[in-house]
Amino acid sequence: MRYRLLTLLLCLFLPCLFFSTGHALTRIHYQAPLATVKWTFSEELGFCRLTHEIPHYGQAMFEMRTGRLQSFVLDTQVGPSRKETVTLTTGSPGWRLPEALILNDHAKMSQGYAPFRFGTMTVRRMLNSLAQGYAPTLTYQSWLGNRQQVQVSISPANFSRSYTQYLACSKKILPFTFVDIEHTVIYFGVNDRRILKDQRYKLERIQEYFKVMKPKIRRIVIKGYADYAGNYLYNKYLSIDRAKALRKFIVEDMKFDAKKLVVRAYGVGQAVANNSTRSGRALNRRATIDIYLEDP
Repeated sequence: MRYRLLTLLLCLFLPCLFFSTGHALTRIHYQAPLATVKWTFSEELGFCRLTHEIPHYGQAMFEMRTGRLQSFVLDTQVGPSRKETVTLTTGSPGWRLPEALILNDHAKMSQGYAPFRFGTMTVRRMLNSLAQGYAPTLTYQSWLGNRQQVQVSISPANFSRSYTQYLACSKKILPFTFVDIEHTVIYFGVNDRRILKDQRYKLERIQEYFKVMKPKIRRIVIKGYADYAGNYLYNKYLSIDRAKALRKFIVEDMKFDAKKLVVRAYGVGQAVANNSTRSGRALNRRATIDIYLEDP
């Protein structure tokens, strides 16, 4: 009990850099002092970050960005010279009564200044444990080869406010990027010019990207096509109607400037598959959207 109280007092005012020795192993523990623990939230368009400084060691960062999975990065001031197995546990911080571990994971560290990376589910559990007042701790053998065991604890103190901002920011992060929408293909039924329900989500994804990211568009080119279901003239007009259906959605639903739209129709021209097969004709009954950004 006296040792626990002394630990708490030290963590209040001093960087927690502790050494403990056994018969053959030395343990060094890095943790921010409780009285000065700081979490910093930052955001840009399509990007959210939580940063926590760990004195004498580096920075712990949780990040989300458009089109990528949520990640955890622990930047070190001195990168490892070799790979070691790192264990991640989440237990009680020094000022709480001991409780069972609620997280136990293992990973291989990589060389460089950001050697620690865990899967998305582990990152979510780390954030949840911090929100509940627990301290995720990474443990590994020192890469200096001196039989030291290193522990790095991420403090949950003062976490709540920045985490609330981080969660609000996360709602604006899209699971896809511009690359995923810049060329979009919409397929149609036989002799049909209506946008099918199972294709509409592609247009709604473009709409969502425009709403959140507000890209600077130079122009959008819409092209309509047909299979060999009818004669030449019929297929030509069918491809025009398919292109117009997409134009209508982009102008009316997305409120996009019609002056920046180019509509073209090719009938049975520029087939991408063999029209003599059912599957080939299904691929040719289409309209495409190509989005071009302004030069940076």
